[in-house]
Amino acid sequence: MEGGAVVEATAEEQLEYKREYAIRQREMEMKRKQDEELEKKKREMDEKKRKEEREKKERQDESQQAMSKNQQKKRAKQMENEYRERCREAQITKKRNAWLEKENTHIQQMLEDYYTEEEEMHERRLEAKERKNIMYREELEKKIFRLNAEKARSKKRENAEAVRAEERKERSIQRIDELKAELDAEVDAYIEHPTHIPLKQALCGGLRPVPTVTTLLAALKDNEEDLADLQATNLEERSKGLKKQLFIYVQEIKERHEQARMKPPEPEIDEKRLRQKQKTTDAPKESPGKVQKARGAKELKMQGLR
Repeated sequence: MEGGAVVEATAEEQLEYKREYAIRQREMEMKRKQDEELEKKKREMDEKKRKEEREKKERQDESQQAMSKNQQKKRAKQMENEYRERCREAQITKKRNAWLEKENTHIQQMLEDYYTEEEEMHERRLEAKERKNIMYREELEKKIFRLNAEKARSKKRENAEAVRAEERKERSIQRIDELKAELDAEVDAYIEHPTHIPLKQALCGGLRPVPTVTTLLAALKDNEEDLADLQATNLEERSKGLKKQLFIYVQEIKERHEQARMKPPEPEIDEKRLRQKQKTTDAPKESPGKVQKARGAKELKMQGLR
């Protein structure tokens, strides 16, 4: 019937049927090839799996064999190390005992040397102390000798000074007598021949001490320094720093300058002489005999005071 149907079909339908038949054949071929490919892959996978398992088992066997060998080697090495360690400890113990014996001997020798040196040092110290004591005794004896000699010289010096003082006193008394004689002669000559020239005693009475050049130069330098400092400084600030009022500080500067100022020498008039002079000018003139009597009484009074 199908053949009759195909015969009865048109050319296009027959072509369509042929196309579908070809497609189904190709699909069946592709399915068969896919099934064959899958079967092949499955076989390859199984083969690969069996090979991997076999390799894995071989590796495990090899690792176990290698592990056993490594363990044996490790054990042998460990035993060797333990033997070497025991030998090393024995050598260390032997060396340590030898070192201890050597060091103990050395320390004992050092102690003996120390005690020997200590005894020698003690003896030397005693000898040095004895020498020092001897030296101190000699120095003390020398010092006592020097002190005695110094005392003798001082006593001799004091005696000589006393003699010189007595001689100076006698010379001073003699000089005083000479000056008094000159004074009397000058007074007598002035009484007999009055003149406008002043007497020596009057001139000597007016003499006053004058500062030396060094003192004057030092005072001049101090004044110049004070003046320079005064010109360079600010008095208001300095007074504030000293916690003083400005006018009080200026007044203190003036007072200090006035106290430090070098005054020129001026003759000082003795009040007693001034009163005597006034009395002589006010009283009437006395005769020469009365003047001589007064002078003699004055000399007796001065001798009594001396």
